[in-house]
Parts: sequence; C-alpha cells; structure tokens
Amino acid sequence: MKPVSMETYLGEDALLLLNTKVVGPRYVKQLLARDNSDIRSNGGIALPNELWDIILKLANEGKDKFCLAKASVVSRSSNIVILRCVRHEFGDPDDPEDEEFAAGCLGSTEKVRSFEAYLGYATSSSAAHDEVELPELTRLSGPENTYTVVLDTTSADSCLYNDLEVPDIISRIEDGYCLVCNGTRYICPGCTGGVAQKFDAFMGCGVDLVCPLCVGVDFCMDHKRFLERNYWNDPSEEEAADMKKLVEDRLNELGYTDAVPPSVGMGEFF
Repeated sequence: MKPVSMETYLGEDALLLLNTKVVGPRYVKQLLARDNSDIRSNGGIALPNELWDIILKLANEGKDKFCLAKASVVSRSSNIVILRCVRHEFGDPDDPEDEEFAAGCLGSTEKVRSFEAYLGYATSSSAAHDEVELPELTRLSGPENTYTVVLDTTSADSCLYNDLEVPDIISRIEDGYCLVCNGTRYICPGCTGGVAQKFDAFMGCGVDLVCPLCVGVDFCMDHKRFLERNYWNDPSEEEAADMKKLVEDRLNELGYTDAVPPSVGMGEFF
C-alpha cells in the first residue's frame, strides 16, 4: 500500500485504508504547522504548542486502527486537497446473518489478483465481474463513520493509503487471520494438501516458504525461486542473510512481529 497524496488520489471509487487513530492528531499537527493560534481544547482553552506536542504524542501511542473507506473531494487548490472519507464494510453490519467476507480466505492467486483489481475500482459493476463472490459493500452513515483528511504539500506523515494488496487487508483489517498458513506466515510448500499449487507455490518439503496469501503472492514467488535455486546446496552466508533480511522487512512492513525461521534463507536442511 502507498500513502495517498495530492498526486496519487485515485478517485471516489477506489477503496482505501484509513488509519482512524491518527486522523485527528494529524489534522491538529497540520494546523500547528501553519502557526494557527486559534486551536483550542474542548473547554475553549488556547494551549501552547509545546503542550499540544505532548498531547499529540500521547494520542499517537498504541496500536493503529484501520478501516476501509472511500474518499471524495470537498475542495481543491494548488497546494491543498480536502477529502471526506466515509467508512465502508462488506455486508450489512446491522444484519448478523449477512454473509461475511475475509481476504484471509481467498484460495488462489487468481482470486487474489481479482480482488486486488476490485479494490482499485470498487463498484457494483466491477464486483459482478469479480472472480470472488463478494457481499454488498455498505457505506456506513453517521458522524462516527465520516472523517476529514487534508492532503497538502508539506505533511510528511499519512493516514490514508491506496494501491492496496490482500496482505494489507489481512494484516490491518482482519488481525492477520490467514486460512493458508493459520497465522504462522510460512508454509511447507510440499505439505499443504494442494493449497500451495493454487498459488503456484508448490516445491520440495523441508523449507519455510513465506505464505503467498498473507505475506504476498509476488514476494512468495521471489522467495520460492531463491529456495529452489538453493534447495540442494545452501547459499552463501551473505545470500542467506540478505534473504532473511528481506523477509524480516516484509513482515515488519505488514506489522507482524513473527520471528524469521533460519530456513527462509536456506535450501533443504535435512
């Protein structure tokens, strides 16, 4: 996923990830950067910037909280775009019997690619042609589901993201749930009972291959090629360390704290 900027806003039909925990603090930070002396607390008290810095630091502590959203332009100028972001969910949140959808249950590369294409243009017509049976995408109402996000040319941080992939949804919306690896982030590519074949991830046993669903199809294919190349003869220490670092970085990018098994950078270890 990539931060939404003034240049990369994809339009009203794209599904985005919104970090609701930082929307408010980020907006206050933007106002402070403009030296806005009219910022006041709920009690009407004007606080010094130093105190706001402490408040914002405390507000940003803890785990990020993401939701799916669509964004529309409220106003635009040469150096600022104001977006109204409205939360969306698959299915009817008021109907407990409505079908649930989980990206962590997608069962093949084709379904992953199809769903990722839908995320970029999430309309009823595109859903009808999708490889995945999706419940209706519901626009939630009320002020608690509506957020204002300001894009400008100076803010370095972001709270809104596009170019979403399935691992982004699994890690940030679905708490890491994955039907393929059961949350371990790795599979034995020869022992999945046919699941690996649906992702073109099948190869010999005895190695830890990153999960194609929750870590990513493309990353899994790169890792698979590395393991196949070094299956019978271990790579050099430098090559193994480089691959292990790539896996660590990918897991950190997705917000996972899983330890990286030594075999992700090695060939067959029996």
